[in-house]
Amino acid sequence: MKFTKSIQPAELTGPTISGNFCIKCSKRFEESGGLRGHNSDYHGKTCRPKDSGKAFPRNEKDDKFHCDSCHFRHKSASTFRTHYQKEHVEPKPKPTINLRRLEPKDPGPLKPPKPARATKSRVVDDNSENHPPQSPDVQIPTEDALSMLLTACGKQNSTQVARIHAVHTMNEFGMAPMTIKHQGKPRFHVLVPKAQISEISKLKSCQLVSPGPVEPHLGRLLNVRVQALSHPAPDDIAGIIKASRFSRALGTRQFVELSPDVAKLMNKDWVRNPNLKFVCSRILAGCLIHNTFNNQLVIANCVEIYARNNVLDVHSESCNLSKGGPGQTSFPSSGDSKYENVLPITFYAPKGPRLQIGTTIFNILVTSSLRLDSQSKPVLGCVTPSFLLSAEEGRCAGVYIDSKSLEEGYKLMKDPQANSTGDGDISLQLRQLTSEFDNATTFIPCRSWGYITQNACCQPLTVFSLAIVGYIKSPSIIAASKILYSAASGVILQDEEAVLELKDVRRYRESCQEGSVIHTILGSIIGLYRNRCQAIPILHNQALSNELKQLSLSLGPKIVEYNGHAMAQVEGAFSNL
Repeated sequence: MKFTKSIQPAELTGPTISGNFCIKCSKRFEESGGLRGHNSDYHGKTCRPKDSGKAFPRNEKDDKFHCDSCHFRHKSASTFRTHYQKEHVEPKPKPTINLRRLEPKDPGPLKPPKPARATKSRVVDDNSENHPPQSPDVQIPTEDALSMLLTACGKQNSTQVARIHAVHTMNEFGMAPMTIKHQGKPRFHVLVPKAQISEISKLKSCQLVSPGPVEPHLGRLLNVRVQALSHPAPDDIAGIIKASRFSRALGTRQFVELSPDVAKLMNKDWVRNPNLKFVCSRILAGCLIHNTFNNQLVIANCVEIYARNNVLDVHSESCNLSKGGPGQTSFPSSGDSKYENVLPITFYAPKGPRLQIGTTIFNILVTSSLRLDSQSKPVLGCVTPSFLLSAEEGRCAGVYIDSKSLEEGYKLMKDPQANSTGDGDISLQLRQLTSEFDNATTFIPCRSWGYITQNACCQPLTVFSLAIVGYIKSPSIIAASKILYSAASGVILQDEEAVLELKDVRRYRESCQEGSVIHTILGSIIGLYRNRCQAIPILHNQALSNELKQLSLSLGPKIVEYNGHAMAQVEGAFSNL
């Protein structure tokens, strides 16, 4: 049997780390700063994510911070803080441009750089042996012409619109940005009259260095270039809108180009973020789509969203094969495109061309649109023949979001329990569908509309909304729509417990013309109530779904007819605003 010398605590820790250990978990640190950081991160009582305005307490049961917007939880305050700021804190909005104020205001005369304090030794002469003490050089991030111009105008930290105005003013007065060098080092960035550049360059006291022409690469603000501020080019979006017969209505709106952050949001999984179906639908409502190949511009007044996952949406886009190969799809390709994983495209369905915006998670179907570059009439329904985008054109097309829709979308994103796109009439938020009425995903209220066409009379009609518009007088049409609306509202409110009551079907059938198609279909539905049953389930009821499908198909011609009234309302909304 061997005996070993007992080890004392002082021998175990050593003199360099003595005392720097956590009393709660016994973890040791070489420096006291590490111990303080550990205690704050793993044993602090609260966590305050930046820009959230919230303080999260540490849960007493599992000693972790619990996210109030999702199921995330973590013991580390820094890890939790990073999660919350990345996933739930609203990002700062991108700079927007107001189409109503395209003409720049006169910024007044340009202010020269603030002169240095006057001293006798400030006179510079390269031929002199005794040079004055040098002042700190001007720090310029890059030597391109735009940076030099902004420094000379004192607009380094200004907004993008103010920067465009600075470039515009410089061009109007025939100025050019130059760098004054002294002893081979850049000292000042100034604006010089182009007509006097050659004379100024001959001065021995300084050396002018020109960076070349100024290119207004200020980001994509609706493709508004410097020259377009006072004289819109014909291929410019702002010019199209300004020349449009609806310029007055669109002048009240603000649009911002689809950003990488929003594109990333549109490609997040719906299983972990179920409210995103409503968020993305709301954001893209009322957006502009610009075909840069032929300069056509359209506004998407009403959109419907469809998941690519068939489990999440039974009406997902099918992957049809064409002659043994892959068929057409709105799924973004892996090639170069204007936006990552976002593709506007025309999808050629059996009923006609459909305008869609596809991502890896969903595709948006435009069901109401209006061309802004021509005298075309509004188009309502799932087919959009007036605006066609090939795959190549779609990869280069621009998407510009209404700032109001973007704001409302961010509000929905903060509510993980959101179950619709808004607080309006639920029948207007249901998609135009004619099948699969035994599946709950058919009744998801994920349809959205733009600000200008928010009136119910401007909305494309569906089998669910025919009953609520006041100008339909046919009792049979109203009865059929009420049956479908009753089924939809029942599923939305009661889910699996939703039923269709016999007394309601009988009452609606009595209002129909005897012998009509709708009267016959309602009679077949009544035949489904057996053994004196007074109610039948709506979901997982294939027999009822087949009858409701026939009922909805019988309403198709009337929907097309009545959408003609809505087209006039849409044109009136744009003309009278």
